[in-house]
Amino acid sequence: MAVIVANKPLGWTPLQVIENIREKDSRYSDSKMVYAGRLDPMAEGLLVILTDEDRFKLDGYLKKEKSYTATMLFGFKSDSLDALGIVERVGSSDLELAVGAVEGLVGAHELELPSYSAYKIQGKPLHWWAQQGRIDEIEKPKKNMTVQDVRVVKTEMLNAGDVLLDVERTISLVSGDFRQDEAVESWKRALDGVDELLVVTAEFDVTSGTYIRTLVDTVGEKLGCGGLLLHLDRTRLGEFVEPT
Repeated sequence: MAVIVANKPLGWTPLQVIENIREKDSRYSDSKMVYAGRLDPMAEGLLVILTDEDRFKLDGYLKKEKSYTATMLFGFKSDSLDALGIVERVGSSDLELAVGAVEGLVGAHELELPSYSAYKIQGKPLHWWAQQGRIDEIEKPKKNMTVQDVRVVKTEMLNAGDVLLDVERTISLVSGDFRQDEAVESWKRALDGVDELLVVTAEFDVTSGTYIRTLVDTVGEKLGCGGLLLHLDRTRLGEFVEPT
C-alpha cells in the first residue's frame, strides 16, 4: 500500500502517469491504482495516486483543498475555456481591470461546469455531448466553487507570435483526438493581425471541485473582453505539494 506523489507532464493523461509508474517501478507493476483529482491534458503538476488498499480512501482525498498556478490570456475565448479549444478573438483588454477582476474572484461562486469536461449526464461525459454538437439538449449542472485566496504574481504583454509557437508546442504534446489541428488553426485565425497579448499569472487556493478555467472564463465574461486558461500547474492537494 502506498500514496504516490507524482508529477503529471504537459500533454499526458493521469492514466499515462499510472502506466509510467508501473513500467518504471516493479513494486507497482501489479498494483491497482486510482488518482485523486483529474488534471486535463493541458495542465501539469501534482498528481496524488492511491494504490491497492489505499484506493478505498479516495473520497477523503477528493475533498482536499487545492492550489494552482494559472496563466490567463485576456481578449480571447475558447469553447473548452482553455488553450486546447476552438479560440476566437473577443476584444481589447485592460491590465488594471483584468487584475482587479482576478483578485475579485475570492469567495463562493455557483457556476456551470465546462462543456468539455468528464462530468456525466445520462451516462455520457459532457465533452461527448459537446463533441456531438448536442450540448444544448441537456442542462449543464452548476457547482459551488470557492476561491479562498488569489495572488497575482505576474502580468505581461507577450508577443502574439511567441504565444502561438508556445501553444502549438503544447498542443503537439497531447495524444488522442482532442481536435488538435482544428485548435491550432483557430489560434492562427484569432491571432492574425494581433501584436501583443495580455497575460496574467496568479496563484489560486480553492476548494475541491473548483474549475480554474471556468473562473477565468467568468472574468472574461464580466470584463466583456473574453478570457481563457493558457496554462495550469497544480501545486498542492491538501498536505501534499508538487514534487521538485
